[in-house]
Amino acid sequence: MPLTHIDNRAELRITNTLIDTMCETDTVATFLSATVTTLVDNGVARWGACTPHWKNPLTVHQMTSVYVRNSGWQSGYEGLSSACRSIQKVLAPGQEQGVSLLEDNRLLVFRLADKFDPENWLIFELEPDANLSPAIFSRWHRMIQLRLNDLRQHAAFTQCQNRIEEMSRGLAETMAQLVQAEKMSELGKLTAGIAHEINNPIGYIRSNLESMTAYTTTFRFLFDQVRELAAQHPECAVKMQTLFNEHDCEFLLEDCEEIVDTNLKGIDRISGIISDLYAFSRRADGNFKPMELKSVIQRCLNLTRSRFDETHHIELKIQTEDTQLEGDPTQLEQVIVNLMVNASHAMPGGGELTIQVDDEASAQRDWLVITLTDTGKGMETATLKRVFTPFFTTKPKGQGTGLGLSISQGIIHSHGGTIEVISEAGKGTTFTIRLPRAHEASAVSSD
Repeated sequence: MPLTHIDNRAELRITNTLIDTMCETDTVATFLSATVTTLVDNGVARWGACTPHWKNPLTVHQMTSVYVRNSGWQSGYEGLSSACRSIQKVLAPGQEQGVSLLEDNRLLVFRLADKFDPENWLIFELEPDANLSPAIFSRWHRMIQLRLNDLRQHAAFTQCQNRIEEMSRGLAETMAQLVQAEKMSELGKLTAGIAHEINNPIGYIRSNLESMTAYTTTFRFLFDQVRELAAQHPECAVKMQTLFNEHDCEFLLEDCEEIVDTNLKGIDRISGIISDLYAFSRRADGNFKPMELKSVIQRCLNLTRSRFDETHHIELKIQTEDTQLEGDPTQLEQVIVNLMVNASHAMPGGGELTIQVDDEASAQRDWLVITLTDTGKGMETATLKRVFTPFFTTKPKGQGTGLGLSISQGIIHSHGGTIEVISEAGKGTTFTIRLPRAHEASAVSSD
């Protein structure tokens, strides 16, 4: 029922309803909509609407919903259009916010200030014969304005709190990654020291095995001489042959030679691994010098051999006779080893890794092009866009720092080259590295 007069009892009832509305809504949009419905349903107005005012003419009414008593929310309400024109003639943006009664007290406008957003205007059409006190509307306006301010502050506080929590999580993750990176750095230094220390015992073990090789040769010569002497004395020949057969001396000599030879090969392999590991782990000095890329790749194959098993197939294609370029072998080893290790992780159930080195000529210079193509699980588009981002990793927590590819990109750029990646989920990944044959260190440093 429309109200033509609001006494203290009616005002208290409507005010309590507004307070309930304030307590039950937790966003600005729901609060303002609920305020409109509360005043209309309680007979204060025939219809009401809420529209943001962007300090320009009220032209948004075509998209504004209107709440009509007994009809609910409607779009394109004709009464709002004429009301906006009437309001625009009297009220201008930027005026002091408050309550306005227009058109002989037919139109009621609550102008609500908002620090971060446009003004919110609540527009109502009162009953033609309504005789309502402006003081009541002023009290309601203050209530609505205070609640609006409170909601905005709460939203800003919540946003800041969420941002702080997000930043705290990010800082914690970054710190953990930095600690892990520092551990890896220290591990690299430790590995270099261990590799250096292992070289000493490996050296004398190999020396001893070489001596054993000479000893077995001497023993075989002595046994042959003993056989020849025994053959000259038949009584000794039978006894000597019995002893040889009893202790299987021929087998012992052959097996001893085979054991020594196998151990020598094993020591040589260990020595090669230690040498490669030491070269990889030592701190790069950044001094570019002529180097053979083919040797670098071969050393990387030796280093990563344990990362692959019989379910993997690695193919190396060197399609150019000249693989000379100028750079830091240690840094380039780091890049290629990192890409090969990533390829092994992308093919847990087996697959093929093809490493190809080729020439590429351009108008500016000649390039050596290295492509590493695996048949692994590939990457999604979202992952592909962030693959060179520092600290970004798709590996489980504690298994990756997210620095490998970003460091690799930096190394390639410092060599005046480029690194690109093409990948598709389920179809593998290809990394393409282009390195200039004649590196101009000064030009790169000045860029």
